[in-house]
Amino acid sequence: MIFCKIFGSVIFVLYICDVKVILYMNTVVARKQTAFRLSVDLVDKLKEAAMQNNRSLNNYVESLLIDIVYKRPNKLTLQAMKEANESENLETLSAKDLENTINSL
Repeated sequence: MIFCKIFGSVIFVLYICDVKVILYMNTVVARKQTAFRLSVDLVDKLKEAAMQNNRSLNNYVESLLIDIVYKRPNKLTLQAMKEANESENLETLSAKDLENTINSL
C-alpha cells in the first residue's frame, strides 16, 4: 500500500510497506522506522545534545550513526595512519615541496 503526502511543492513522502521514501530535489532517501531500547540517562543526554545543535532527536542520532558508519577510514587509510604513527624515518616536507609533488602528478 502506498500513501503520498505533499509538503509544499518540493517534498513527496511515500510509505511503501514500512519503508519511508523521501523524494527531495530529485534525490531519493529511503528510511525505515525502527526502535531501540536505550537507557533513560543516554536518551536524556542525546536530547540535550540535539537541542544544543537545534536538531530533532531523530536527526541528531541519525547523523551520529552516519558519521560512525560511513566516515570510518578504510583499511588502506588505517594502515597508512599506523605506519605514520610508528615510523621513525618520516620525511619532513615544506609547503613548496608538497606543491611541487602535487604539480608533478
